[in-house]
Amino acid sequence: MRNIADSGLFGPCEFLPYTNLAQFVQEQGIGQDTFPDLFLVLHIDVGNILVKTIAHGEENASASQ
Repeated sequence: MRNIADSGLFGPCEFLPYTNLAQFVQEQGIGQDTFPDLFLVLHIDVGNILVKTIAHGEENASASQ
């Protein structure tokens, strides 16, 4: 996949070396306005956890408004 991304077939994208969402968010300075639109994960369970994490964060943000 990295080779395909490097060739430009996916459009502008980058592979990041993170295996931990919390570490990724902290080290990249990610906030609500800069959260990536797409995460490509190679393991279905990881994808499911990521989706639940994002959805839970959106619920908390809505509740605090």
